[in-house]
Amino acid sequence: MSGLGIHDHDLRLEYEKLLVWLMVGCGLRIGEASAVTLQQFDFEAGMLYVDRQVTQDGENEKPKTAR
Repeated sequence: MSGLGIHDHDLRLEYEKLLVWLMVGCGLRIGEASAVTLQQFDFEAGMLYVDRQVTQDGENEKPKTAR
């Protein structure tokens, strides 16, 4: 991790905490949690729409199962 400042490290930790929260709290796979954007949240309805996932090669595609 050479070249990263303290703020970059802190940001990375917050990102990882958010991924874990999405995975545990919403039952998402890591690829699905990694692809979530703010546009997928419907805060008024309390819904998260999962329609993408990030694959191991970094590509976005449809998730394995419909939710």
